[in-house]
This record gives sequence, C-alpha cells and structure tokens, in this order.
Amino acid sequence: MSAAKRPQPPKLASRLALANQEQLNLSDLEEFSDLLLDRPDFSNQRAAQVILRSLHCKEGSWGDSHLHGVRCSDVRFTRCDLANATWEQLIAHRVEFTDCQLIGWNAQEAHLQNVLFQGCNLQFVGLRFVSCKMVRFEQCDLRNADFQRADLSGVVFHKCDLSNAQLSGTTLKGTDFRGSTIEKLRVGIQELAGAIVEPLQAAYIAG
Repeated sequence: MSAAKRPQPPKLASRLALANQEQLNLSDLEEFSDLLLDRPDFSNQRAAQVILRSLHCKEGSWGDSHLHGVRCSDVRFTRCDLANATWEQLIAHRVEFTDCQLIGWNAQEAHLQNVLFQGCNLQFVGLRFVSCKMVRFEQCDLRNADFQRADLSGVVFHKCDLSNAQLSGTTLKGTDFRGSTIEKLRVGIQELAGAIVEPLQAAYIAG
C-alpha cells in the first residue's frame, strides 16, 4: 500500500541551462528558473521571497542559509547540504530531496505538496506547524525530528528511523509508519488515532 503512494515528480525540461556560478548570489525577490545548478554555494546567505522554479541542484551548499518565504516548484535537490539552514514559510510543490544532508534544517510553517525525501539525513529537523499533502519520507534518518503541531495526514514514512521524534499535537490521519523504527516516539494515543501501523508497532505503542 505504501509503495503506491508516491508524490508527483518534478517536471523538468529535458535540457536545463548550466548556471553561471559567478552570478549565483541570493537576494530578496531573486528568481532562478530552468537551470542546472552544479555545486553552487549559497551557504550563510540570507534572502526573502526567493523563487526556485524548474531546477536541478546538484551537490549544492545551502548550509546555515536563512530564507524567508522561499517558493520551490519542480525542483530536484541531489546530494545537497542544507544542514542548519532556516527556510521559514517554505512553499514546495513537486520537489525531491535525494541523498541530502538536512541535519538541523528548520522549515517551520512550511506547505509541502508532492514532496519526496529519499535517503536523507534529517536528524533534529524542525518541521513544526507544517502542512503536508502527498509527502513521502523514504529511507531517511529522522531521529529527534520535531513535527510538533504539524498536519502529517497521508504522509508515508517508509523504512525511516523516527526514534525520539517529537509528534505531539500532530494530525496523523492516514499517516503510514509501517516498516519504520518508532522507538521512543514522543506522541500521545490521541494523536495516533487514524495512523497506519504494523501489529508489532501497535503493540510497542500500547506498551
């Protein structure tokens, strides 16, 4: 069942123009579209209302960046470093993060639709108050992740490690935890109403 629930992939052109590395600086209202970003360095940069559209970012450095109101549509991040970045009020549609370092990434109040996280390190990620529609985490490390008061309805956690994750106050209607590690998951019975779990997981939660 969980294998069938896959977000829509990014719609990218067959050929993307290679971005000029010397011109890659973030500023307010900046827009990047129809580009291949090969090892860009946006670390420690700050900006508001940045638009990323129809992009493939490979091995990019976004660590400690601070973006407010960033909008991503049809974007693929591959082996990128977003550790300790803050992307407040992110709006993401048809976005993929593959083999990315997202330790301590803070995306509070994000709106995620058709978003896939695959093979990512998301330890200590801050996703409070996020809303999700067709979102999937696959083979991700989510230890100590903070999802407080998030709407995770329909989210799939496939072969993920959610040890010590904080899910208090979350909405988990149709959220699929099967195949994932949920030891010491910080969540109440009331939040788990409607979640999809395996028999052994249910027994562990009950205990």
